[in-house]
Amino acid sequence: MTFDTVYFGQVTVPDNHVIRFDAGIPAFPDETSFVIIHDEENPDSLFLWLQSTTTPDLVFTIMDTLAVLPDYAPRVAEEELQAIKGDESEDDFFIYNIANMPQDGNIESLTVNLKGPILINQKTGRGKQVISDSSDHDLRYPVYQDIKNRKHSA
Repeated sequence: MTFDTVYFGQVTVPDNHVIRFDAGIPAFPDETSFVIIHDEENPDSLFLWLQSTTTPDLVFTIMDTLAVLPDYAPRVAEEELQAIKGDESEDDFFIYNIANMPQDGNIESLTVNLKGPILINQKTGRGKQVISDSSDHDLRYPVYQDIKNRKHSA
């Protein structure tokens, strides 16, 4: 599949790399086809991009939150998982969180949405943004210090 993007130019990916969001993403119900774009210059980056294959300027910065917060475990209702679960186990899921990049460019203000993780089943190629039932999960969790601590302990 080849498609145009505003930030990455023309992108070509194998069809099996396309992630289907049957119900879209909240606020974007008609957006059902996405790919994950990795930072080729920094393969160890915690950040990736969830790029729409149909809308060139629709892209979300997402984060591999478990790499920084290994105890993060969203509690999700079983019926929310049924749409993407299939016959596979929960080990087939990737968990990402949408990063909220600061408008002023101050990276110390970076937050992630722990309340609404994006789950992607690598076996079925299906994804869904779900709601974590945990009261400990914030919509705008300040993650900068956790990232900084991870880099110092590595």
